[in-house]
Amino acid sequence: MKRLAPTLVTLTLSLAPAAAAQQEPVRTVEQTFPLGGHRSIELGLAFGSVTVLAEPREDVRVLLEIYCEKPEKERAKCAPDAADLALSFTSNGQELVLGVDGVSRAVNRKLRVWQEVRVPESLPIEVDVRDGSVRVAGVRGDLTVSLFKGGIDLLLPDDAFQKLELKAGGEASVRRGATHVQGGGTLASSLVWTDAGGGATVRATSRIGSVRAVLE
Repeated sequence: MKRLAPTLVTLTLSLAPAAAAQQEPVRTVEQTFPLGGHRSIELGLAFGSVTVLAEPREDVRVLLEIYCEKPEKERAKCAPDAADLALSFTSNGQELVLGVDGVSRAVNRKLRVWQEVRVPESLPIEVDVRDGSVRVAGVRGDLTVSLFKGGIDLLLPDDAFQKLELKAGGEASVRRGATHVQGGGTLASSLVWTDAGGGATVRATSRIGSVRAVLE
């Protein structure tokens, strides 16, 4: 495990879709799901970017934006394919399971998916994405993030967590104030951080990509 001076490494969490600065989405879907008796949340996405923002609330709000990667003159052809995508939700006991139907086909149709999910801050959250990126901010309950390919960025309250377990094919790191710690490893990087004051646990894994956490 290596400790680096803060001037050597800069971690920036961008909570807005990069595509938004270049083009407008071809379709936007927004829906709010009542929490009811659910006590945990699972989010799944085959391909795309997921941003999870935790805040004081009693429901789950999902914003889905679908972008077209075709040339400008062919962009109208994306609209019918974008219409095939839909938000889905199921109840698995006390767990609310949210997803996007049709995403596995979207990548072959030159569509890019960005999803923002606003959740209650203290509930356990599980995020599972195959290929893309995951950004999480403000969560105070147990957090599990699994990503096969892409980067994971976490911005978390320092007083909420007891333990962070980070594993990555690339960089695994934690920053708190002036302290920056990187995990070690030959073919992969892993890091366990226990110098925190809360009771929740973070487990984040990216098999091909980086996992970076900031505690503040």
